[in-house]
Amino acid sequence: MKRTLKPAESPLYSNCAAYPPDEDVVLFRCDAGRMDFYLRKGLAELVQKDPPIIRLKFRPKGRGHVGDPYFTQALKNLCVVCGSTKDLSRHHIVPWIYRKWCFPRSRERKERNWSYDVLALCVDCHGRYEKFASELKREIHREFDVPLDGGKNRIHNDEREVLKACFALRRYSDRIPPKRRHALEETVRRHLGKTGDLSLEDLFHAGRKIDEKYESIAPVRLIARHIGDVDDFAIRWRRHFVKTMKPRFLPPFWDPERRIYSEPDPNP
Repeated sequence: MKRTLKPAESPLYSNCAAYPPDEDVVLFRCDAGRMDFYLRKGLAELVQKDPPIIRLKFRPKGRGHVGDPYFTQALKNLCVVCGSTKDLSRHHIVPWIYRKWCFPRSRERKERNWSYDVLALCVDCHGRYEKFASELKREIHREFDVPLDGGKNRIHNDEREVLKACFALRRYSDRIPPKRRHALEETVRRHLGKTGDLSLEDLFHAGRKIDEKYESIAPVRLIARHIGDVDDFAIRWRRHFVKTMKPRFLPPFWDPERRIYSEPDPNP
C-alpha cells in the first residue's frame, strides 16, 4: 500500500534553546510544545521570546549536546533538497521500520541521536525519494536473502504432520474414523515420546510448540540479525540519499559519514 505523505501542520523546527540553571550554553534544542511543557510545569523560566530561550530550573542528567555544533544550531525550516519552505515533512534517513530491531542501544541513547537522521523534505521531494528508498530496501533484502514480506521458520515435514494431527484431534476427534484417529494419535505420541492415551493438554502442548515455528517473522528482525555495525548501515542510507537526491540545502555540520551511534558520550 502506497503511503500518503502529508505536510506537517506546524513548523518542523521551533529552535527553542534550553540552557542549564547556571550557564548560558545550549544543552539542546526543542520544539514549541516541549518548551511550553517545561514552562507550564514550572521546570524552566523564559529567558527571551525571540529567538526562544528557556533556562531549566533543575540540573539535568548529563550535559546533553553541549559543544556539538550540529545539535545545538538553529535548523532552518526548508527542504534540504530543493530549498522550498512549503509543505514540509520529516524524512527519516534510516527508515523507521529498521530502527527498533537494528539499533539495539538503550532507548535514551538512541532517541538522543536519532534526530541526526531526520531531515526536512517537502512532500514532493519526499515522495520522489521514497521510490529510490524502495529500491535500496529491495537491494538490502536480496543481499541477506530476506523476503520483503518477512518469512517463516522452516520446519520439517514430520512436524507439519504433527501440527495437522493435533488440530484434527482437538477439533474433530469424535468424527474421525477409528483407524485414521489411531494413526493421528500415533503421530503425536511419536513426537512427544509418549505411550498411552493423549490428553487435550498434550495436543495443545505439542501443537503450540510447533506453531511457534510457523510464526511469521518481521523482515526487519531478519535483517537485524545480519547487521554487524549500525553506523555502517546508517551511513549506507545517508550516502544513498545524498547520491540520489543531491540535496543542496543540508544543515551545516551534517556529515553522512558521521558514526553517531557509536560515538562515546561527550557529556556523560
